Amino acid sequence: CGSYLSIPRLTFTGRVRIDINSVNNFICNFDLDEPIKYGEQFDDFNPNGTGEFSFFDCFVTSALSSSAGSSIPDAVMNNKVVNNLNETYPKLVDIDVGYQRATVYGLTLAIVNSDGNIVLQGRLEPMMISQDMWARHVCVPGIAAGLSGQSVSILTNVKWGDTSGSPTLRDLQVESAKQGGNLSISLTIHSYTFDNDSRNFSLGYVIGAIGIAEIDEPMQFAGDRILSYENVKQLDIQMNTSDECFHFLSQGNDHPTWMYKAPFQISHNNRLTVDLSNSISLNEHGNFIDIGNLWLGVKNPKNDCIHVIGDHIPYLQVGWVPAGCIVDQILSTDELQLLSLSQLVIVRTTEDPRLLTPKNEHQPITSLPVVSCEDKSSYLQLMLQEVPVFIRPIDFYHGRLEYNETISIRIKVTQYGKPMENQTVQIHHLRSRETFPRRGIVPMSYYATTNSQGLATFIFQVVKRIPFPRRYRQPVPPCNKTELPIDGYNQEIYQKIHSVVIQEMQHVAQVANILLAIGGRPVLDSNTTAPQYPTLGLPGGVLPHLHVNIEKFSKEQVYKLFMVIEMPHNLSVATNNSVIFNNTIGQFYTEIKDCIGFLGDSVFIQNRKAKQLIWPAVNVVTDVPTANTAIDIITHQGEGAAPIDPRQASKGSPNELAHFYEFEEIVCQRHLISDDQKTYCYSGDPISFDPSGVWPMQPNPSKDKIKYDSNCYVEVKAFHGAYRSLLRKLQDIFDGDAHGMTDAIAMMKSLSTHGRKVMWTKIMEGESEGNDTTCGPMWDYDW
Repeated sequence: CGSYLSIPRLTFTGRVRIDINSVNNFICNFDLDEPIKYGEQFDDFNPNGTGEFSFFDCFVTSALSSSAGSSIPDAVMNNKVVNNLNETYPKLVDIDVGYQRATVYGLTLAIVNSDGNIVLQGRLEPMMISQDMWARHVCVPGIAAGLSGQSVSILTNVKWGDTSGSPTLRDLQVESAKQGGNLSISLTIHSYTFDNDSRNFSLGYVIGAIGIAEIDEPMQFAGDRILSYENVKQLDIQMNTSDECFHFLSQGNDHPTWMYKAPFQISHNNRLTVDLSNSISLNEHGNFIDIGNLWLGVKNPKNDCIHVIGDHIPYLQVGWVPAGCIVDQILSTDELQLLSLSQLVIVRTTEDPRLLTPKNEHQPITSLPVVSCEDKSSYLQLMLQEVPVFIRPIDFYHGRLEYNETISIRIKVTQYGKPMENQTVQIHHLRSRETFPRRGIVPMSYYATTNSQGLATFIFQVVKRIPFPRRYRQPVPPCNKTELPIDGYNQEIYQKIHSVVIQEMQHVAQVANILLAIGGRPVLDSNTTAPQYPTLGLPGGVLPHLHVNIEKFSKEQVYKLFMVIEMPHNLSVATNNSVIFNNTIGQFYTEIKDCIGFLGDSVFIQNRKAKQLIWPAVNVVTDVPTANTAIDIITHQGEGAAPIDPRQASKGSPNELAHFYEFEEIVCQRHLISDDQKTYCYSGDPISFDPSGVWPMQPNPSKDKIKYDSNCYVEVKAFHGAYRSLLRKLQDIFDGDAHGMTDAIAMMKSLSTHGRKVMWTKIMEGESEGNDTTCGPMWDYDW
């Protein structure tokens, strides 16, 4: 048998960030010709959402090898589970505005060891994370009742690192190769809340399991068989007076669904494996509610008695969640025979049923432990029972079709895990008043017959156009918070800074081309080259006494930091009127230029030209003249043309101001103009600056300054993940990935989105009014 329920199997636990964008929950917002509608009538619980999905503090917590004993150490334990290391975050797409059917696209899962090396990586096929969703936090009213759901998919394009220290990874690698190389993965996400006042808003907990995928592994649904709460009357459970449910139920509220669904399978070696990760109710804190001892059992089809299997389910023990909430039980021959003909159940007892004595002579006694189903004492309650005929799609069935397109979806029908042949399957539209709807996506035939494998195939098509195509918007916060500063304030200043940032990015690429041309390697993704704040001085010994801090925007910050960094070298003199060596960036580049001139063209390696970045405004460097041109562009754009000229003056835009003078315009709040004699003066049109239009960001943001598990922590860590992914992608580009720039631009946009969120997220939520300091972006290399 395949699937994540088999052994070898590894499990991981932690949290996930599900930043749904609720704008796309309303069909009116799919028309891009109409303005976005906000407000309570549209239930905008998260209009600022990025539409991203990501793992958050996830680690491998259990590893089961098929070849090694459980006592053998496994190096994969406690390895970190991450996603999209050098890609943009995965996206959540919800094309069904009537239900929560969020589907994850573009997720690459990786397991990383303590040395930072990838030991396993695979691409997740689209997964609808809201499969089998229910309000799992019982005895909690309203939106605080955290949701839980489970879904299954496969990992494709699987790549393996060093698996020598992990028997489980080694077994997965060997066994999956026999089945096509893919892996099966299950994600159970619980305790997710729509309450945007909660500190855990956008977060949920995840229990993941990875195993071998068969060649025709079913999508979305797990297991060959399934236990369900349907057609089971889960009786009231007496709670202790100290339990939160006692107060909830004493107010006359209906008793909750204590248990939900549980997929399971029986493998070839008589191993029964039941996944209870999405089955047992939780309290408002995300902990399991004590509903008594739970046992697996099987119904005796002859006398309707329940045979108890194995020990009680250890759902209250400390190691239950790290092990994936999965029960593995070897079946006896008699138990295996019974389960081939009858239903698996879960019962609740207050005593070990194997210690109970028959209450009358008509109660059957066998060699197996037995409890009568007719026993109405408090010893036994039926909680879940198997659905005898299990019908589910095995192909991915949640997607978008254009007019006249078709899609084929196979439905599998089994009884007690065995395929049912020659069975007629009918499709129903649950949300349509018509028995056979004539619009939307409908099956070409509403009936199909199963084959010998229990498969019935349906072909769906679009039979009528919708009024307008469903085109997705980018996450756009209300009040046009798409630019910094706030709400459209100080836009001219923003445009000036933005233009400088664009040119500085081009400078990075230009320097990289120079370094590549002489046989070097640009290093961006390293804790020795990534910037750290606060810091003293700039790289290369430039301005060694300059204190570089990240602070909220102010004219003082521009004057004391930005203008000093871009200071023209002809304006930079020491107190003794002598120019300090490398006292400006321009002087630093002049030294590089002189060194290249001294070494001559022989230092350039011609076959390195192909490795250089070809991009607008970035020159390919092949010899001394092209290197000098590249350096002149950098210095002129930064400090102006020599000797003292505010213009960049190199080429392209001869009248465009150099960065130093752009910044000085901001400080003076006037445009720089000149007369016919080229005399410059800051007496042009005014440049407005409103300090109230600046986010009150904390200085020098760092993870050490924020509380764990706060909204600020969540947003800053998401920003950090996007930042590190961008560094890795840029490193790939400078290492020769010629096609990576498109991805890098998308990642820059993602980083900008996260930058806006950390700028308006308060660092001290819940504090007294007036303490509005916001998180700000964190540039630390390591988290």
